[in-house]
Amino acid sequence: MLDRRLVLAMLLGCALPILFAPSAVHAKRVPPRPTSASHPVTRAGELPGDVIGNAFVVPALPFTVSGSTCGFTDDYLSDICGPFYGGDVVYAYTPATDERFTASACGAPFECSLTLFEDSELNRVACNVWGCGFTDSPHLTARLRAGHTYYVVVDTWDREVCGDYTLVLAVQPAAAAGESFADAIPVPALPFTDARDSFDFSRDIDLECVPPSSPDVVYRFVPATDVCLRASTCGSDYDTALGLFEGGPLGPIACNDDADSCPDEWGLSSLLDGALLLAGHEYFVVVSGYEGSGGTYVLQLASDCQVTPSRRSSWGQLKAHYR
Repeated sequence: MLDRRLVLAMLLGCALPILFAPSAVHAKRVPPRPTSASHPVTRAGELPGDVIGNAFVVPALPFTVSGSTCGFTDDYLSDICGPFYGGDVVYAYTPATDERFTASACGAPFECSLTLFEDSELNRVACNVWGCGFTDSPHLTARLRAGHTYYVVVDTWDREVCGDYTLVLAVQPAAAAGESFADAIPVPALPFTDARDSFDFSRDIDLECVPPSSPDVVYRFVPATDVCLRASTCGSDYDTALGLFEGGPLGPIACNDDADSCPDEWGLSSLLDGALLLAGHEYFVVVSGYEGSGGTYVLQLASDCQVTPSRRSSWGQLKAHYR
């Protein structure tokens, strides 16, 4: 017969890992990433900028600072931007007026993300990983409200990797057109081509095929006759998404994230092919991105297609795993 103390020890040995598991808020899946450098980590809050409670204060914009994630603890989860579980550094900014805001850490030599919280870690406004083209450097845009405190978190993918970064925060100039359905960029006729930087715009519209975190640009088209629409972002330099609406935000017709038919290296451009547009009806094409991605896009609209049934998928079905 087993000794009672041995049985108790065996039971406790099985239970302890459950009893002392990290909370669901900060639990992070360990991805199969190679490590390249190790660094000593302090206890949470020991270093200035380690947590929201002692964040580095940003006095005014524009603001540029060089820093390092080395020695900082992992306190915040990037959520839809991926399971970043390395050290993170926090900056706090409180605007005196409503502002359109941009933040970037382009050129960082390690995979990192930017996450923006409003007033607390419970209210995430935006996050980004691949904002600087097809690189592991982040860039995000957002609308800030006067009197609220915003926390910019520079986060690291791997707990065994750290490095230096340059964080640039600035006020984003207002876009002339294309910011919303109300001031959409007009499309006079097909074919139509336009190229812009999506980071000149804010995130305002949710598409059903991607998580809502990327800046978006809106185009308006009213066909004179029934027409078949072919819309693509082939040739863009980031992971794009395309949405098609009739009449406004309450009339989604189609959405596409990745299109294999685009002849680019990554296969991350978007294509909507075969949508029937009726004469005299108002349609909107929205250029967005995946997981906060943004950059220079090329939008091409044409009528050289055949009408096909619309197909819709949730972003969870299209992107079932982190890339």
